Amino acid sequence: WVGAQARSFENGLWIFDLSDLILKRLQRNGKIQQQSANAGYMGEDEVKPIHIYDHQNRTYVSHENQGVWIFDQQANFIQSLRTPGIRKFQVQQDHLIWLDSNQIRSINLKTQMIQSIPVPLSEPVISFERQGALYVFLCPEKAILVRRLNQ
Repeated sequence: WVGAQARSFENGLWIFDLSDLILKRLQRNGKIQQQSANAGYMGEDEVKPIHIYDHQNRTYVSHENQGVWIFDQQANFIQSLRTPGIRKFQVQQDHLIWLDSNQIRSINLKTQMIQSIPVPLSEPVISFERQGALYVFLCPEKAILVRRLNQ
């Protein structure tokens, strides 16, 4: 049972296997290349991975109502960010960025400081991406570009 998956560096695949609660990196032929310890050792009652993101030698796994776990490329656990409500996210430089109702939230991975930027839209936002100083918001049936003014 796969709870979440994402493409890994070197064209592999990260999966979070719900049958044994292990993060695994698979080679293109399906063979396991790296795997974490069982997530039960982290003291979680129920593990529900939602999203995996591979970025600059780190693998990030968000799980429902718990936050984000960070692993190195060998699937060794590094740290947990206790930021409930993160579903999909992206990582840019030293910041993990996610959309939280009507604001963009960012946590500095080194200092753990959280910042918020109001989203200047009244429409429901499905997802967003940051491209330099521009934010691209995907709303039903259209995309909206917004430039952050105090960059």
